[in-house]
Amino acid sequence: MLSSLCFLVVNSTLLLMLLKINNKKEYIDLMFLICLLFTFLGNLCLGISVNTIISLINVGLGIKVFK
Repeated sequence: MLSSLCFLVVNSTLLLMLLKINNKKEYIDLMFLICLLFTFLGNLCLGISVNTIISLINVGLGIKVFK
């Protein structure tokens, strides 16, 4: 339960960061995109949940702002 809460905080923070980067028309690098991918895979190991959906959105948004 605690790990799910920690993942929710991390995923929400990453989503806010990506939205801010997207609004400023900035880009992320490959290492940050890989971090998003591993966060998604970590959430996927715990099963399909709200965290998995948020991290999938983060990966999609990360691909959009990748340079």
